[in-house]
Amino acid sequence: MNNPGIGSAFDDFLEEEGVREEVEGTAQRRVLAWQTEALVQELESAALSLPRSERARLAERLLASLHEDPDVDVAWRDEVRRRLAAYRAGGVDSVPADEALKEARARVVDTRD
Repeated sequence: MNNPGIGSAFDDFLEEEGVREEVEGTAQRRVLAWQTEALVQELESAALSLPRSERARLAERLLASLHEDPDVDVAWRDEVRRRLAAYRAGGVDSVPADEALKEARARVVDTRD
């Protein structure tokens, strides 16, 4: 501080009570929370001003970031490799894409009823 007398009585009081570090930590966390909230509001405002296609792209990236899990990624990669190997070895029957999509759409409609 420029003036050693400013705040020193309060700092001394906190020190004497044995709570100075706790109070400073709480104050720092509150300031950080306030700054974070201000930044989030600024980002939200900027994001909402983007064209619709850019907002959609940003939303997809944000949602994907919530589901990042290296273990899941490894498991899916292994599953894809296993299925591809089974297909190439003739161990599974293939279904034309249009037929598979038709069946999937029918299942989605059935679950809505």
